[in-house]
Amino acid sequence: MSEKSGEGHPALRPGELAFTILITLVAAILLSQIGEQTKFYKRLKLPTQPGFWPALSLGGMVLSGVILSITGWLKRRRSAPAGSDLEEIVFIGRAVEFMLWFMVYVWLTPWIGYLAATILFIMCLAWRAGYRSLPVQGLCAGLGLFVVLLFKSFLSVKIPGGEVYTLLPQGLQTFMMVNF
Repeated sequence: MSEKSGEGHPALRPGELAFTILITLVAAILLSQIGEQTKFYKRLKLPTQPGFWPALSLGGMVLSGVILSITGWLKRRRSAPAGSDLEEIVFIGRAVEFMLWFMVYVWLTPWIGYLAATILFIMCLAWRAGYRSLPVQGLCAGLGLFVVLLFKSFLSVKIPGGEVYTLLPQGLQTFMMVNF
């Protein structure tokens, strides 16, 4: 059972319009890259082209998204409680923040090494979550060391060493690249 707006149309939930616009923009960006990501061959009919179905799907997403965005905007103009969209966007933004933390971690790892990046990542996330005491930060550093030892030494996961390791003396550099 959905709420009804004053004119008999289903009411939009907070953030629904913003989400629709965001998904439409993502689909449009993906569609703009279809020529770079797939191939179109002269000898094949259109439905058998490798890029045809992805392009058709993304085109449908963009068209549907534009229609939903326009109708949603018109509905929102008539019935939106003030501030509800902003609250929902801020709520979603909190989840996106942690995705960005992970992106920074992935970006930093080739530069400062898996060990330093992992320890820094875990400690920063704990700090951000409100765990700021020295004992907790020490536990986070220990957890980071444990994770690195588990993955690199015990499970033998091949993770490239950081660029910062090249600044170390040769023996220590090899040890750090192999183990951390």
